[in-house]
Amino acid sequence: MNRIPPELLGAIYTILLPTPPCCLDFSTRYPTKQRIRDLNQLRLVSTRWNDVVVNTPELWNYIEISASWKDPRRMLERAGGFPLHVRIECSVLDQIDHRFQKEVEAVWATAERWRTYIVKGFALDNWFRLLPPDPLRIAEEVWLSGTDITRPLDLHAPKLTTLFEDRCRPNIEITSAPYLKSWSTFLPDTVLEWGRLMRIVQQCPQLESLKFIQTSTARKTLQQSGLTELTKILSFPSLVELTITSNIGTCSLMGYIDAPKLEVLTIQDYWSPIPFSIPHPSSCPRLNRIRFSGNRLLGAVQRFLSRISKESLDGVALEIGYYRLRDSPGLDSPGARAFEEQRKWFDSNFPVKWVLED
Repeated sequence: MNRIPPELLGAIYTILLPTPPCCLDFSTRYPTKQRIRDLNQLRLVSTRWNDVVVNTPELWNYIEISASWKDPRRMLERAGGFPLHVRIECSVLDQIDHRFQKEVEAVWATAERWRTYIVKGFALDNWFRLLPPDPLRIAEEVWLSGTDITRPLDLHAPKLTTLFEDRCRPNIEITSAPYLKSWSTFLPDTVLEWGRLMRIVQQCPQLESLKFIQTSTARKTLQQSGLTELTKILSFPSLVELTITSNIGTCSLMGYIDAPKLEVLTIQDYWSPIPFSIPHPSSCPRLNRIRFSGNRLLGAVQRFLSRISKESLDGVALEIGYYRLRDSPGLDSPGARAFEEQRKWFDSNFPVKWVLED
């Protein structure tokens, strides 16, 4: 190991400790703490390893500020001028903590170097905001969760490819995100929100993946939400994958969608007694896979499939996600036995691929 050049040794460490994936879970996942522990273990091996770890900026460019980690300055210093991956959670109490404010502002000052950005919080009428004051010029992935009641959310990120919105809707249709490929957002609930979605789709010609995430407020039908006032067709010229969370507003959504490149339709948490509309071949001619994901109650999926003709699924593969508990060998319970009976029904009536989910 002593013969390995420092640059190659640093590259090996970077492979062993890749950048943690983006997520909004600050309560059970602590990637910064674990990352620091792992780095310190490497540093304890020898003086040479310590020097290599400390002087490899890519190992220190994951920056977090939250209730569990409030000291980003050492990481910023060691990251040098490398692109950063920033994760911020700011509670109401944190917003009255002057030390916390200084740490956040120190990280904000590096916004032009952020490659990925995750933020979770509810901005009150004070210093905190979901987006930093300066543009995110090289940011490729942004996750926003919360609200900002005092200022517009103008997201300036010209290289953005992935956007996740939770309880907020930044103004990317004004600032433009021409390279956006993956977008997770709420199902629009008003005429204005549908108009925003249509503008963004028009301005993002590379949009390949769209996910309508769950919202407790999206209980309107499409007619009540105002969609039918704007258009009879929602055109997605580049869309390859569409994920829809089951609720009243999405049961008839596929009847409005024209997506000539759509290949995968994922129906999340299907529970509704209302039959889901299957896309017509003329509007989605490339559709070849429908996946039911997050289904703790397979009975709803079973009832849905029993009502449609097998001919309507010609050329379309069915996938059903299930959880590890139901796959445990030797498990004997009413729930497990019921699952096995339902699984036999699916396998005897439709060619189903079963996908184990976390």
